[in-house]
Amino acid sequence: MRPRLAAILAVAGAAAVTLARRGATVSPSGSPLGPAASATLLGGGLAVASMPALARHARLVGDRRVLWTLLVAQQLRFGIALVHLGVLQRAYPGITDVDDYDPAGRAIAQHLRAGRVSGLGTTMRSVPWETRLPGPLGTNLMRLLTGAVYAAVGPSRERGFVVFSWLGFWGLMCFHRAFAIAVPRGRSATYLRLLLFQPSLAFHTSSIGKEAWMVASLGVGSLGVARALTGSARRGIVMAAAGGIGAGLMRAQVGGRIGVTVGSELRDAGARSAFGGSAFSPVDVRSIRDVPLAAASVLFRPHPLEAHNLQARMASMEGLLLLALSLRRIGWGLAAAAHVRRQPYVTFAAACSAVLVAYMSRVANFGMLVRQRASLLPFYLVLLSIPPRR
Repeated sequence: MRPRLAAILAVAGAAAVTLARRGATVSPSGSPLGPAASATLLGGGLAVASMPALARHARLVGDRRVLWTLLVAQQLRFGIALVHLGVLQRAYPGITDVDDYDPAGRAIAQHLRAGRVSGLGTTMRSVPWETRLPGPLGTNLMRLLTGAVYAAVGPSRERGFVVFSWLGFWGLMCFHRAFAIAVPRGRSATYLRLLLFQPSLAFHTSSIGKEAWMVASLGVGSLGVARALTGSARRGIVMAAAGGIGAGLMRAQVGGRIGVTVGSELRDAGARSAFGGSAFSPVDVRSIRDVPLAAASVLFRPHPLEAHNLQARMASMEGLLLLALSLRRIGWGLAAAAHVRRQPYVTFAAACSAVLVAYMSRVANFGMLVRQRASLLPFYLVLLSIPPRR
C-alpha cells in the first residue's frame, strides 16, 4: 500500500480516537455520540488504520483473499466486544473483573493524562492493589493497562472493550503469521479461520481482561519463535523474549513468582478457583495414564449435562464442536505428530499445549476454565491444521 494512503488511514484512525474521547463528555441520553456510538466510531477508526498492516499480512502469507476475511473478522470482533460487555452487565452486575479494573483504570488515567507521575503511586495504593504480588504483576498489571487505555481513548468501558478486542485480534494475527512462515505444509487458511471464528477466542479476547493481553503476548512470542526457527534468529529471540515476559507478568502464577515454585502454584490453583455455581471437580493427575483424561477435560468441558445456565450451554456446544473437529481430524493430528522432527514449530506448539493443559487441569471453575482456554487454543489448533500426506 502506498505511503501516502497509509498516512491518510493513520490520520483517520487518530481522528476517530479523538472523536471517541470527546463522546465521553457528552450525555448519552441527549447526544447521538453516546458510549456505544463512540465505541463504534473508535472501532471503525482502528479498522481503517489497520488496513495497511492487514494488506501486508495477506501478501506475506501469499493469499490476498485473506484480506477480506481479516477485515470482516475485525469488524465482527468489535461488535462482539460490545455484546460481551452487555452480557456481563446483565448476567453478572457488579461482580466481574471489569468492575475491578474500571474504577482503578479511571483513577490511574486521570494522573496519566495530567502527567502527574508522582501521584500515580499514591493512586495505585488507594485503589485495590494486590500487595502479595511484587509490583505490577497479574491483576495489578491489568489495572495499569486499563488506566493507560483510558488515558488514550477516554474513560469508557465500551471503548476499553474495543481497544482490548483490537489487541487480541493482533495477537491472533501473530499466531497466524508464525504458522504461515514456520509450517509451510500446513493449511494456513484453515488455521486462520479456526483462529478468527472460534467462539471462545472471539468472545473472551474481546473484553477488558487478561485474556486479550495473554493472547497478544503469546502471539508475539510464538512469532518470535517462528522467526528464530526460519533464519531471523536475533529478531526472533527478542520477540520471543518480549512475548514470554509479557505473558509471565500477566499470569504470574504461570510465569512463576519470586520464592514460589510452579508445583505449589499448580496445587493451589484448584483451591483458588473452586467457588460459585460453576465449580466442579477437576481431573486429578496422579500418573501418565491420567493425562489424556485431563487434556479432554480442559479442552472439551463443560459437557451439556454440566451446563446450568445459558453461558455454560454455549460453552458446552463449543466443546462438542471442538471435540467433533478433533475426532474428524485425527489423521491431521497424527500428521502433525509425524512432523515434530521436521517442523520444530509444531514441537513448540505441542509443548505449549501440554504445559497449559497441565496448569488448567487444576482449575475447578468452568467460567475460569473457558476464559483461560483462550490462551491454549491457538497452540492446539496448530495440530489440527496440518493435513496428512496423500
